[in-house]
Amino acid sequence: MADLACVVDANALVWLRGQNHAVGLDPAQVVGSGDLVITDTILAELFFRLDPGDYWFERNLEFLSLFQGVVEHTDADVATAEAYLERFARHEPPLDDVADATIAATTVRTGRVLLSQNTKNFHFIDGLRFVDMRQPHRRGRETLITFFGISEGSLRLPCCRGIRP
Repeated sequence: MADLACVVDANALVWLRGQNHAVGLDPAQVVGSGDLVITDTILAELFFRLDPGDYWFERNLEFLSLFQGVVEHTDADVATAEAYLERFARHEPPLDDVADATIAATTVRTGRVLLSQNTKNFHFIDGLRFVDMRQPHRRGRETLITFFGISEGSLRLPCCRGIRP
Protein backbone atom coordinates (compact mmCIF):
# COMPACT_ATOMS: atom_id res chain seq x y z
CA MET A 1 0.00 0.00 0.00
CA ALA A 2 1.32 3.45 -0.91
CA ASP A 3 2.13 6.05 1.72
CA LEU A 4 0.48 8.78 -0.31
CA ALA A 5 -0.93 11.33 2.14
CA CYS A 6 -4.43 12.28 1.01
CA VAL A 7 -7.30 14.57 1.96
CA VAL A 8 -10.62 12.97 1.05
CA ASP A 9 -13.24 15.47 -0.16
CA ALA A 10 -16.84 15.10 1.05
CA ASN A 11 -18.13 13.72 -2.27
CA ALA A 12 -15.27 11.22 -2.40
CA LEU A 13 -15.92 10.22 1.18
CA VAL A 14 -19.58 9.52 0.39
CA TRP A 15 -18.47 7.38 -2.58
CA LEU A 16 -15.96 5.52 -0.38
CA ARG A 17 -18.68 5.01 2.24
CA GLY A 18 -20.78 3.34 -0.47
CA GLN A 19 -17.89 1.04 -1.39
CA ASN A 20 -17.45 0.16 2.27
CA HIS A 21 -21.15 -0.59 2.67
CA ALA A 22 -21.55 -2.48 -0.63
CA VAL A 23 -18.43 -4.63 -0.69
CA GLY A 24 -16.93 -4.23 2.76
CA LEU A 25 -13.69 -2.58 1.59
CA ASP A 26 -12.18 -0.02 3.90
CA PRO A 27 -11.04 3.30 2.38
CA ALA A 28 -7.34 2.35 2.48
CA GLN A 29 -8.06 -0.70 0.28
CA VAL A 30 -10.05 1.34 -2.22
CA VAL A 31 -7.64 4.27 -2.39
CA GLY A 32 -4.39 2.34 -2.14
CA SER A 33 -3.14 4.42 0.80
CA GLY A 34 -3.47 4.17 4.55
CA ASP A 35 -2.75 7.87 5.12
CA LEU A 36 -6.23 9.33 4.61
CA VAL A 37 -7.65 12.34 6.43
CA ILE A 38 -10.49 14.79 6.08
CA THR A 39 -10.43 18.46 7.02
CA ASP A 40 -12.61 20.11 9.62
CA THR A 41 -14.39 21.91 6.77
CA ILE A 42 -15.25 18.56 5.16
CA LEU A 43 -16.44 17.24 8.51
CA ALA A 44 -18.73 20.26 8.85
CA GLU A 45 -20.07 19.72 5.30
CA LEU A 46 -20.86 16.10 6.12
CA PHE A 47 -22.62 16.69 9.41
CA PHE A 48 -24.17 20.13 9.01
CA ARG A 49 -27.62 18.76 8.25
CA LEU A 50 -27.50 15.49 10.17
CA ASP A 51 -29.14 14.97 13.54
CA PRO A 52 -26.70 13.40 16.06
CA GLY A 53 -29.52 11.06 17.14
CA ASP A 54 -29.92 9.82 13.57
CA TYR A 55 -28.81 6.32 12.55
CA TRP A 56 -26.86 7.72 9.56
CA PHE A 57 -24.88 10.03 11.84
CA GLU A 58 -23.76 7.07 13.94
CA ARG A 59 -22.90 4.97 10.87
CA ASN A 60 -20.85 7.81 9.36
CA LEU A 61 -18.93 8.34 12.59
CA GLU A 62 -18.14 4.62 12.60
CA PHE A 63 -16.95 4.88 8.98
CA LEU A 64 -14.82 7.96 9.74
CA SER A 65 -12.99 5.99 12.41
CA LEU A 66 -11.27 4.18 9.50
CA PHE A 67 -9.46 7.44 8.63
CA GLN A 68 -6.28 8.81 10.20
CA GLY A 69 -8.03 11.89 11.55
CA VAL A 70 -9.24 15.40 10.90
CA VAL A 71 -6.86 18.19 9.85
CA GLU A 72 -7.90 21.59 11.15
CA HIS A 73 -7.61 24.59 8.89
CA THR A 74 -5.54 27.51 10.15
CA ASP A 75 -5.96 31.28 9.90
CA ALA A 76 -3.37 31.14 7.11
CA ASP A 77 -5.58 28.63 5.26
CA VAL A 78 -8.54 31.00 5.57
CA ALA A 79 -6.43 33.89 4.22
CA THR A 80 -5.21 31.71 1.34
CA ALA A 81 -8.79 30.62 0.62
CA GLU A 82 -9.88 34.26 0.48
CA ALA A 83 -7.06 34.98 -1.99
CA TYR A 84 -8.17 32.00 -4.11
CA LEU A 85 -11.76 33.29 -4.10
CA GLU A 86 -10.63 36.73 -5.25
CA ARG A 87 -8.17 35.44 -7.85
CA PHE A 88 -10.55 32.88 -9.37
CA ALA A 89 -13.88 34.70 -9.07
CA ARG A 90 -13.93 35.09 -12.88
CA HIS A 91 -12.69 31.60 -13.64
CA GLU A 92 -15.08 29.51 -15.74
CA PRO A 93 -16.70 28.04 -13.67
CA PRO A 94 -15.93 30.52 -10.88
CA LEU A 95 -14.45 29.52 -7.55
CA ASP A 96 -17.18 30.89 -5.32
CA ASP A 97 -17.43 28.29 -2.57
CA VAL A 98 -15.59 29.20 0.64
CA ALA A 99 -15.54 25.54 1.74
CA ASP A 100 -13.88 24.35 -1.50
CA ALA A 101 -11.32 27.17 -1.33
CA THR A 102 -10.53 26.35 2.32
CA ILE A 103 -10.21 22.63 1.61
CA ALA A 104 -7.82 23.39 -1.27
CA ALA A 105 -5.75 25.77 0.89
CA THR A 106 -5.49 23.23 3.71
CA THR A 107 -4.55 20.47 1.27
CA VAL A 108 -1.78 22.58 -0.27
CA ARG A 109 -0.44 23.64 3.15
CA THR A 110 -0.26 20.07 4.42
CA GLY A 111 1.38 18.77 1.22
CA ARG A 112 -1.37 16.20 0.72
CA VAL A 113 -3.21 15.10 -2.40
CA LEU A 114 -6.93 15.92 -2.63
CA LEU A 115 -9.19 13.04 -3.69
CA SER A 116 -12.40 14.40 -5.19
CA GLN A 117 -15.10 13.80 -7.75
CA ASN A 118 -15.61 17.54 -8.13
CA THR A 119 -12.34 18.73 -9.65
CA LYS A 120 -13.99 21.50 -11.68
CA ASN A 121 -14.04 23.61 -8.52
CA PHE A 122 -10.29 23.69 -7.98
CA HIS A 123 -8.34 22.09 -10.87
CA PHE A 124 -6.86 25.50 -11.67
CA ILE A 125 -5.23 26.19 -8.27
CA ASP A 126 -1.43 26.23 -8.60
CA GLY A 127 0.30 23.92 -6.14
CA LEU A 128 -2.76 21.77 -5.53
CA ARG A 129 -2.23 18.10 -6.28
CA PHE A 130 -5.41 16.13 -6.82
CA VAL A 131 -6.86 12.88 -8.10
CA ASP A 132 -10.07 13.04 -10.10
CA MET A 133 -12.01 10.09 -8.67
CA ARG A 134 -14.72 10.08 -11.30
CA GLN A 135 -12.88 7.38 -13.25
CA PRO A 136 -10.91 5.27 -10.77
CA HIS A 137 -8.61 2.54 -12.03
CA ARG A 138 -9.48 -1.07 -11.25
CA ARG A 139 -6.98 -3.84 -10.66
CA GLY A 140 -8.90 -7.08 -10.28
CA ARG A 141 -11.59 -6.51 -7.67
CA GLU A 142 -9.77 -3.54 -6.14
CA THR A 143 -10.27 0.08 -7.05
CA LEU A 144 -6.96 1.81 -6.54
CA ILE A 145 -7.56 5.51 -6.88
CA THR A 146 -3.96 6.54 -6.29
CA PHE A 147 -2.93 4.53 -9.35
CA PHE A 148 -5.24 6.60 -11.55
CA GLY A 149 -2.87 9.53 -11.60
CA ILE A 150 -2.19 12.69 -9.69
CA SER A 151 -2.80 16.00 -11.46
CA GLU A 152 -1.23 19.31 -10.58
CA GLY A 153 -3.53 22.33 -10.49
CA SER A 154 -2.97 24.80 -13.31
CA LEU A 155 -4.82 27.19 -15.60
CA ARG A 156 -2.98 25.43 -18.43
CA LEU A 157 -4.76 22.07 -18.06
CA PRO A 158 -6.57 20.98 -21.24
CA CYS A 159 -9.93 20.98 -19.45
CA CYS A 160 -9.52 24.51 -18.13
CA ARG A 161 -11.56 27.24 -19.77
CA GLY A 162 -9.53 29.92 -18.01
CA ILE A 163 -10.43 33.26 -16.49
CA ARG A 164 -13.06 35.47 -18.13
CA PRO A 165 -11.93 39.01 -18.98
